[in-house]
Amino acid sequence: MKIVNLILGIVCAIAFGGAAMLYSQKSKAVKAGDESLAKVATLEARLTDLQAKHTALTGDRDKVAAASGELADQLKGAETQARQALLDLEREKSQNEGIKLQNDAMKQQLQGLSVALRSKEEQVGQLAEARRRLIGNFTKELRSREVQITQLGDSLSLEMVGGILFHSGHAGLSDQGMEMLGRVGEAIKGVAGKQIRIEGHTDSVPIRRRKAMYATNWELSAARATNVVRYLVDQLGVAPERLEAAAMSQYHPVADNGTSEGRAKNRRIVIKLAPMPASAAPAPEQPADE
Repeated sequence: MKIVNLILGIVCAIAFGGAAMLYSQKSKAVKAGDESLAKVATLEARLTDLQAKHTALTGDRDKVAAASGELADQLKGAETQARQALLDLEREKSQNEGIKLQNDAMKQQLQGLSVALRSKEEQVGQLAEARRRLIGNFTKELRSREVQITQLGDSLSLEMVGGILFHSGHAGLSDQGMEMLGRVGEAIKGVAGKQIRIEGHTDSVPIRRRKAMYATNWELSAARATNVVRYLVDQLGVAPERLEAAAMSQYHPVADNGTSEGRAKNRRIVIKLAPMPASAAPAPEQPADE
């Protein structure tokens, strides 16, 4: 009996020990499972959080990419505008330089015009003074209309009938003619920069060739104009490069050749003072030898 009880006790002990062991192992397994579930939950939560962050970062990346593209476009546009502004600035600078050159040229032109105007005013003043002197020197002849004086701007014209300069039918200067030209030289000696043109005019009466010194009125008018020029140069010291002689013959009458009075007016010497050609430079006049 004791042996049976002992065996039963051993069996019971073994059974209770196994159950306890099983319970302990089960508890450990449950605990391990709970811990695993907790870890899984934690990992899932972290995964969800990471996915959310990834989504957010992806959105931010897209925004950054879009912003970067927009900034790149803006930068490109700014560069284009800057290049255009630089081109505009260069163009404006070039235009300003062109305007400055034009202004400088205009200033020089205005200065040249101002100098030319002063020169012309001086010449007109000189002509006015010469006209005043001529009027004073030929008061009597002006009254008798043997001399006529006309000033038009920067030109002056003196007409003298041939009868007070030459003998009829001749081209040599008379004593009276030389005295008259002396008065002319005294009056115009202060006039600078003028071409002096001597025109010889005749009436329409043909020259009788048998005893005449000149074949036609052309030769007579040329000889008279030339003799006046030579007297102005040789006796009055007028610079020869300022002088010219022109034969006009009978073809520029100022009166009717049908009357003796008209023919007398047409036989004349015209002394014209006009601006010299641009290529000609006036030489200073030398006083006549006494």
